[in-house]
Amino acid sequence: MRTDRERLEDILDMCSQLREHVASRAGSLDEDPVLLAASQRWIEILGEAAAGLSEDLRAAHPDVPWRGAIGMR
Repeated sequence: MRTDRERLEDILDMCSQLREHVASRAGSLDEDPVLLAASQRWIEILGEAAAGLSEDLRAAHPDVPWRGAIGMR
């Protein structure tokens, strides 16, 4: 079973990937199916990692929109 730390690292990694590869080209998603597919997968991984976090961790950080992150997947 993966730890909260590992799942948080996944979330940070996916945010980094999105920021590095998508943020400046978000308007190109309709024209670049590979970029779109990668973006969708990174968001899915982010949501799965958030869903797997312990209730204690999520409760300790109520300012983070956990439901929104989980729902995006």
